[in-house]
Amino acid sequence: MEKREDGIVLIDPIKAKGRRDLVDACPYGAIVWNEAEQLPQNWFFDAHLLDTGWATPRCTAVCPTLAIEAVCLSDEDMAARAEAERLRTWHPEWSTRPRLYYRNLHRFDRAFVGGSLLTREGEEMACVAGAHVELRLGGELVSRTISDAFGDFRFDDLPPDGVTYQIGIECDGLLPVVLDVEMEDGSRHLGDILLVKQLGPRASGGSTATPVVEHAL
Repeated sequence: MEKREDGIVLIDPIKAKGRRDLVDACPYGAIVWNEAEQLPQNWFFDAHLLDTGWATPRCTAVCPTLAIEAVCLSDEDMAARAEAERLRTWHPEWSTRPRLYYRNLHRFDRAFVGGSLLTREGEEMACVAGAHVELRLGGELVSRTISDAFGDFRFDDLPPDGVTYQIGIECDGLLPVVLDVEMEDGSRHLGDILLVKQLGPRASGGSTATPVVEHAL
């Protein structure tokens, strides 16, 4: 195997003949075995095209959503861009210095917690938009968000398990809600959370009623 100055890794088809052990040596599964040729093979970043003047590999040119980008940057510039755009590599703890960066990788290797806020409007249920939702851990604020037009809220990029969060929900005219959410086996969607309207002063005595808050997990 050879790593060029531009970072592209090539497998010599002569020296690698019969070397099936190279397939297992790659922790990312980027090397596959060609049984017919008895060769380990990898995608070599379309080096043959780049060497003839192509600006980028073929995959970036044919992706209809422009989801793939190939750049040639120094380590310092790439590190700065990764920090600015929250790009991450897969398993950096392996210390393999991978050159493939992902956007939104937390959606695959981290957890989220979310839910949908509802309230009763007469005989019907209505979405609660604009509610203030806070995520706390041991009383310390972790993040805050606002429910969208459908009453949905979501907190991303959380540890996948072993943590119990407190979610506080407040909205004008509705009783506040506090929920304890234990993260087990990945993400949690709390389903529909029913918020009860805050009752005003009673006409007879002027006191304020405090109904029990309903919620569904």
